[in-house]
Amino acid sequence: MALFNRNQSENKIIYISYIPSDIFYAGELGEYLQSAGYTVVTTPYEKLAKCDALSRAIVESCDAVITITSPTATRSKRIWTDIATARLHNTPIIPFVVQPFTEAIPMRHFINAVDQLELGCERLEMALKRANGYANNELIQRQSRVKRAMQALGTAAAVAVVAIVSAMFT
Repeated sequence: MALFNRNQSENKIIYISYIPSDIFYAGELGEYLQSAGYTVVTTPYEKLAKCDALSRAIVESCDAVITITSPTATRSKRIWTDIATARLHNTPIIPFVVQPFTEAIPMRHFINAVDQLELGCERLEMALKRANGYANNELIQRQSRVKRAMQALGTAAAVAVVAIVSAMFT
């Protein structure tokens, strides 16, 4: 069930997933992104069954998922459910870290907004411009397929030449 049609929307639809204790950060980030021209949808907090179904539908049809990430949020089922749904639908996920972690942050790539929320918002806006480069919280290679294929052929040819030359001198 898709709520939005990505192709017909002029603005990118950004879903902000957060837990109630991080509502301040979600509000500030939502206002910043709306002023930057994005359509922002946030986590609905209703009865749990409705919330799960609605959140799944939002994640399936949005352009990117931003998770407000804090130590408390990483223990929340809501955040991990949204991340899992986004991964299933190849929706870019960008964690937005708002509180310091005493242990390692459980994501490889994230936007750090711990000390300066405004600077974090600016970094996030830059990341959203290349959001299709994020998949499964990994940066996809920026090279085109043709360029990667040509590099692979060049490498294979170089290995073949080295093998032939070494075979001639043995």
